Amino acid sequence: GSCMVEVAKVSGNKEICKLLNEEYDQNQCFKGVATAIMDASVCDEITTGSTFEKLRSTKDECFREIAIVKEDKVLCEQVKNADVKNWCLASFDDSGELCKKIEDATFRLDCQVGIAIKTQDLSICESIVSLSKKDECFEGVAIAMKDKEICEEILDEYSKDSWTFEIEY
Repeated sequence: GSCMVEVAKVSGNKEICKLLNEEYDQNQCFKGVATAIMDASVCDEITTGSTFEKLRSTKDECFREIAIVKEDKVLCEQVKNADVKNWCLASFDDSGELCKKIEDATFRLDCQVGIAIKTQDLSICESIVSLSKKDECFEGVAIAMKDKEICEEILDEYSKDSWTFEIEY
């Protein structure tokens, strides 16, 4: 499955996705192709029938990701899930205020991490309660700013070492 998905992405060919048997794989494939070729119409190929899709809509994620890459806020309007829509719109507002409206805790944290990285604002990372997300936030900002000192803020020793290693010049 994943091999076909990768081929579909690099060739930008959504027809390959239709050869996959599992709905989940097909959807991930369509999302991959859509983001690879920056074509939001491919997001419409994503089906929303399965239980997994009711919990986390790949179609919404697809529109959100393309909106961010294309810097096209209008695409956020295609997102049906309110949390994902706020997360999408938050990407266009550096204040992070819209992240606070997100009810889903994981989405809310991912939204905050995204704003922190975009604005290179460590104070947002400081305010994150979840330790793993806090680390992910520091990590993202460290990479965005190419600053290995920030890696010192990372609490998980293992990831600290591997990240410091990657930013060393």
